Amino acid sequence: MTTIFRKILCPVAFSDNSMAALDQAAKLARKSDALLYLMHVQFVPMSNLDELAREVTLSTAPGKLQLERIARKHLAKVRHKLLVQFGRPAELIEKAAEDLDVDLIVMATHERSGIDRLFIGSIAEHVLRSSGRPVLSFGPGTAIGALKRILCLVDSDPDSLAALKFGWRLAQEYGAAVSLLRVIPVPFEPSEVPVEPVTAEWEQNARAQLVKVAAENLGAKAKCKLVVRSGDPASAILEVEKELRPDLIVMASHEQSGLSHLVFGNVAERTVRESRVPVLTVRGPQSAD
Repeated sequence: MTTIFRKILCPVAFSDNSMAALDQAAKLARKSDALLYLMHVQFVPMSNLDELAREVTLSTAPGKLQLERIARKHLAKVRHKLLVQFGRPAELIEKAAEDLDVDLIVMATHERSGIDRLFIGSIAEHVLRSSGRPVLSFGPGTAIGALKRILCLVDSDPDSLAALKFGWRLAQEYGAAVSLLRVIPVPFEPSEVPVEPVTAEWEQNARAQLVKVAAENLGAKAKCKLVVRSGDPASAILEVEKELRPDLIVMASHEQSGLSHLVFGNVAERTVRESRVPVLTVRGPQSAD
């Protein structure tokens, strides 16, 4: 079977959580013999070109030396290249991912406390929303582990189907069991806005849809655990995570807009922020800008 990862991009911020995410990226790269790009972006407002030129002149060598030290410590037996750039981190990460044609971006979502929590978190969420490449996000203390159980969020959206296929390929490469989750959205409490109650028939229909989606996209002989829930999608995902204890959650990263965004928020972003396991977000080719 052709390996799923050929090239991996891992941006780091020289912080503890970034180093933990790098260790996970290295683990994936070793298994797949992938080329890992270790990247650091020094933030410089692009409006200040004089400052940018000065930073590039004074800081490129020290930054690269620091990456070289990190590589010696964390990337033993991993093919890798080092990238040091200056400007807006999220934009440069996305551009590098496209220019290098990577199969995966691996990054820390935020730090435990302090200003880095807000700054790094905002960069990660920007990349998650905008990148056309799969993004594997690690919050503080999360790790893939043995990768024996994968939870895939499934609906009829093309991005969701792309995520399902990606998660299935990953499961086959690692020999992992797959659970498919279908959430029937219920955006408001009945006391606030009248909504039709979720009935047993709804749940049966949702389970039948899961069976159909699995057969059409994974093959008739694919074996998956089927899970149906109702309510707020992100809350349901996090509840099922506690029940099933997966090693990884795989889901679409499409950004909602208009009324759906106001009602549900961005399900992927909230899941990444609150999950206790790594989250792999995927966009379908038609959604990549």
